[in-house]
Amino acid sequence: MYDVCHPSFYKIGELGCQDVLQISTAFNAYIELCEVRKLWNVEYKYEPVINTIYLTAKLSNVAETQIYVPWPVKKTIKLHDIERLQKQLNCNRFTLVLKSGESSSIFYDIRQGLIKPDATLRNTEKMHSISQKKNELNKTLKRNSHNLYRLVKIQK
Repeated sequence: MYDVCHPSFYKIGELGCQDVLQISTAFNAYIELCEVRKLWNVEYKYEPVINTIYLTAKLSNVAETQIYVPWPVKKTIKLHDIERLQKQLNCNRFTLVLKSGESSSIFYDIRQGLIKPDATLRNTEKMHSISQKKNELNKTLKRNSHNLYRLVKIQK
């Protein structure tokens, strides 16, 4: 809606990014940070090495500057993408702003140390074994709950 006439939309487009979806997503995130969340010193920037538009802003006038990376929900994000963002933006933490059009936004705080889960066969088998043991224990408890209840009642 704003993107057809707002001067910031055109300025974001002039940063160097050629991806129209990314420009639109960044603009919508910019408007949300400025007008809805009312953050301070909101600025849009472009990192050509990773072809990404990102925003910087402060929660208050004296707060530290934080990085916000707008990301359209139509585009998948992988752990590799997150690692590249942290490396190129030289930051240990940033906020990933998942945008769906003009209205829906989900903010995820991403911090250094995020690792891919170990999905080896041995770990999968171990988790399956633990799950089976829990199920067997629950079945045994259900089967014997009547007897346990009766024993408790007798002891009172």
